[in-house]
Amino acid sequence: MSKKLSLEERLSLATKKGRKKNKRSTSNLSSPSPVVLSNNEQESARTSIDDAAAGVVSIDNAENIDDPAVRSESTVEGDTGKADSIAVDDVVHPDHNRTDCFDDTMVSLPTWLPKNYTEFTVEELVKEISPEYLRLNKQIDDLTNELNRKSQIETTDSSFFKLIKEKDDLIDQLRKEGAKLAETELRQSNQIKALRTKVKDLEYEVSELNDSSAQSVENYNELQSLYHNIQGQLAEATNKLKDADKQKESLETLEKNIKEKDDLITILQQSLDNMRTLLEKEKSEFQTEKKALQEATVDQVTTLETKLEQLRIELDSSTQNLDAKSNRDFVDDQQSYEEKQHASFQYNRLKEQLESSKANWDSIEYALNTKIVNLENRFESTMKEKNDIEEKYQTALRSSETLGKQLEKEKENHSKAVLEVKDLERRVETLKSSLQSISDDYNLLKKKYEIQRSQLEQKENELKPHQENSNEKIIDKIPVELTDSLNSMEGNIEDEWTLPQENSMLSLSMSKLGELESDPSLKPIYNESHETICSEESQHFDRKNVDFSIDDIPEEAAALQAIREGESMKSLNNTSIPYRRASVQLSNSNGHISAHLVNKLSTELKRLEGELSASKELYDNLLKEKTKANDEILRLLEENDKFNEVNKQKDDLLKRVEQMQSKLETSLQLLGEKTEQVEELENDVSDLKEMMHQQVQQMVEMQGKMR
Repeated sequence: MSKKLSLEERLSLATKKGRKKNKRSTSNLSSPSPVVLSNNEQESARTSIDDAAAGVVSIDNAENIDDPAVRSESTVEGDTGKADSIAVDDVVHPDHNRTDCFDDTMVSLPTWLPKNYTEFTVEELVKEISPEYLRLNKQIDDLTNELNRKSQIETTDSSFFKLIKEKDDLIDQLRKEGAKLAETELRQSNQIKALRTKVKDLEYEVSELNDSSAQSVENYNELQSLYHNIQGQLAEATNKLKDADKQKESLETLEKNIKEKDDLITILQQSLDNMRTLLEKEKSEFQTEKKALQEATVDQVTTLETKLEQLRIELDSSTQNLDAKSNRDFVDDQQSYEEKQHASFQYNRLKEQLESSKANWDSIEYALNTKIVNLENRFESTMKEKNDIEEKYQTALRSSETLGKQLEKEKENHSKAVLEVKDLERRVETLKSSLQSISDDYNLLKKKYEIQRSQLEQKENELKPHQENSNEKIIDKIPVELTDSLNSMEGNIEDEWTLPQENSMLSLSMSKLGELESDPSLKPIYNESHETICSEESQHFDRKNVDFSIDDIPEEAAALQAIREGESMKSLNNTSIPYRRASVQLSNSNGHISAHLVNKLSTELKRLEGELSASKELYDNLLKEKTKANDEILRLLEENDKFNEVNKQKDDLLKRVEQMQSKLETSLQLLGEKTEQVEELENDVSDLKEMMHQQVQQMVEMQGKMR
């Protein structure tokens, strides 16, 4: 009877027995019977090979774990379960260095996954995937119910059991082939994930480089504008310095003029003193001459009076003598009459001269007295003016001293401003050099990015033909049920790759594993595997949550190369984390954990901790460099503010210099006016001297005439 069965019936009987063994060991579900695939199924199978085994095993194990028959059969056939679990472990746990095999093929995305899934958010992607996930769960539930119904049919024919053994052997062979295929597909999927993550890292690096380049361009523009502003300020400062030099020269000339005027003032003061002494001498001489003239006039008046008295006495005596002799000498009457007339004529003439001389002396005395009063008044006014001039001279000296002090201060400020300008020029030169170095680093990084991009494009072009050939060869050997399960598995792993922890397919499988905690036979294994899963997930998400942002371009290209190598190592490590989680789930469902896997995980954790500490140190160094750069910018801003304050002080000093110049001009005008007044006084004194000399000469002439 067994010879007359068709191939499809034989395979259906073999799948019945295989489903029974899958209840004992869930790893047998990954190897269904081989069926020739259509072209559409082959194309859909290309997109979902690497994720099918873990999804089917976890779901069937969660659905069939409550059956008591399964638990009893699992205890009887533990040896076969161990062998099958070892085979599945070989499928799930590929070599740790699988990321180095970049020459294998790549698997395309599943057909039900949207093309622009990278643009969706996590919630939108979960909504898009959830109906497909529910459909696959429903299909798995239907298959498990059908298998449960078929497993209740018992066969008693010995030939049927022989056929079942043969089919079991065939299933084992197919399982081994499926395990090999799954291993190769896992390697290929790992390579694909590594390439995708590398592409994402490169895109992220490109975006960061673009941002940093834009920021560097902005910084360059800001520095250039600041440089132009500083150049304008330097030009203004140089112009102001030139103006200050000119003003300094004008101040020096003014100081020379002030010194000359001071010398003139001293000379004029000396001449005033000399003139004052001369005036006092002349005044004393005039007083002595006046006294002498008064004494002489008194003497002359007394002599004239005595002469008049004598003449009167002589007249009286002559008249008496004439009267006495009239009788005697009548003959001589005519002669005596003539003498008498002559004497009276002389007397009248002398009397007139005396009166005229008295009038002249009175007029002279009055004129002299008026002149003396005028001279005294003018002398007092000149003394007052002299005191005023001396006070103004003292104020001018004080103002000149203050001006000298201010000039010294301005000279010091000018020297300080020159030094600050030199410092600013040096800083501008350093900023130019730093800007040039930054632009060189940016060009070098841009060249490196172009080289890496071209290398990546070459690798992608080389991988495309190998991928198509290897996929066609592998998909011809894969049965339909395996492709369906692999499609669902790939959807699960894709979701785990892109979604966060709380929305990922890993959390859903963890929720199903949480339902198995009620089973006492699986509780110890579950606790151990759950701890490993939690620790690994925490390590994975701790690595994801590391805030490693580069705000500034590093100073050297070697530092950026080290950062890039660290990020590429991180991306390679991140690619292996979802598959390690899937392997932990499969080992949890099988109930065994490999010691070799534990050692690998411990070494991986240590390595990840070392990389994390190194990245943190590098991040701290970058933060320190950033703070240093910010401090340098603040220092430059403070120096710019100081430079602006110096310019303001310079403007104030220039205004003060202008005010002092105006004050000096007014003081010079006052000095000119005072010199003119002094010259007028000198002319008046010379006129007075001439008048005095003329009066003295007149008096001398009058005295000579009187004599």
